[in-house]
Amino acid sequence: MKKYTGDGRYYHAEFSQIGFTSQHADCVSFVEIVPVPTYGRSNLLKADLMSEEITKHLQALREIILCGRQCVFISKSIGTLLRRSPYFSWLPPATTPDSSGNLMHLKLWDNEVRKGVYCHTHFARWDRKGRAAKINERPEIKKLCAT
Repeated sequence: MKKYTGDGRYYHAEFSQIGFTSQHADCVSFVEIVPVPTYGRSNLLKADLMSEEITKHLQALREIILCGRQCVFISKSIGTLLRRSPYFSWLPPATTPDSSGNLMHLKLWDNEVRKGVYCHTHFARWDRKGRAAKINERPEIKKLCAT
């Protein structure tokens, strides 16, 4: 990791701070909201979600999320973009605190359609407030994924 100098290094360095090991490999996966890798400031717009290829990808992603029982983590900015797609209109416009009291920092994209969808601070966010939020969210993400 220390020798990696690609554009995604900050994102990956932040993600690695959660503390997952190879034992978590079967429990954690990431998906792209578009079917091609993105990095840096990818200022995606609603129009970017309308191609036939991306539409098929979003339909499949929607089914995976809605039919699964795993925890799903979607950052606020990605949630805002996804809601612009007809396939994610079920995603509420705002997050809510965890009513069980188990989570102090992660919020929920909680609604009747799919429970267990959490809002986290994007791993590539680099400002001071984002850094503090990620530090607080790490143990909660690990705990949710390790159970």
